[in-house]
Amino acid sequence: MKIDLGLIIEHKPWRLEPFAKKKVISNIIAETLKAIPAFQFIKDLEIAVLLTNNDKMEQLNTEFRDKNSPTNVLSFPDVEIKPHDLLEFLNAKEYIYIGDIAVGYDIVKLEAVDAGITMREHFIHMLVHGALHLVGYDHMNDKDEKEMMDLEIQILQKLGIDSPY
Repeated sequence: MKIDLGLIIEHKPWRLEPFAKKKVISNIIAETLKAIPAFQFIKDLEIAVLLTNNDKMEQLNTEFRDKNSPTNVLSFPDVEIKPHDLLEFLNAKEYIYIGDIAVGYDIVKLEAVDAGITMREHFIHMLVHGALHLVGYDHMNDKDEKEMMDLEIQILQKLGIDSPY
């Protein structure tokens, strides 16, 4: 699968992080989607990633989720789909634009320190989490949360990262 990644680095500290690069992010997104059988048929995929700060994350969270606080990751799917509908939705498509992900530097760094993990590990987890939201996974109820967490753990293990849960 070829990934066309639009990367916008809006907050300078991201530029100092060796993992905040197009190739690394594309590989994380590819590994995430490889874990979903319906994506094996997609040849070209487009996604945008915004690396920003707490102020922008709070603005986006307020505007789109009515939550007046910063958050670590936000996903903006191009099309609302559910995981059990993916195969039918993706049938006969070779290209798909799946949407946008925004990641906040300040909160991701703080959460990594609090969890005793590297910023790189937490950033990768946030990208995996955000990408799964783009393709319909969520954690609105216990069943969906378990399904999403199990998939995240599986993907993170393939990326060499221990379960965050």
